[in-house]
Amino acid sequence: TSHGMILGESGEKMSKSRGNVINPNDIVEKYGADTLRLYIMFIGDFEKSAPWSDSAVKGCKRFLDRVWNLAENRIGGEDAISEINEKAVHQAIKKVGDDIESMKFNTAIAALMTLV
Repeated sequence: TSHGMILGESGEKMSKSRGNVINPNDIVEKYGADTLRLYIMFIGDFEKSAPWSDSAVKGCKRFLDRVWNLAENRIGGEDAISEINEKAVHQAIKKVGDDIESMKFNTAIAALMTLV
């Protein structure tokens, strides 16, 4: 499964002659492979074309940094999770599970972004 087509930032087809091609190696070098993978899953339905967005790539990187920082600060901690946060976590788990089964990765990621 793959996206219909990833378009340029202004919505036109990417091509070398237009000079709007994005080199994935440059993105991996600057932001990391996990950021690129997350962005590709986040940009929309796999069956539809989607425009490239540098700012959305940066947003994905910030999200992954927040997740990493949260994990580093919580691992080994003995603080109990609040009832409100526990409920939000369980709702997110349900939503993400349902979305992944439906191959709606973009909405699954959005649910995680909302949670974090």
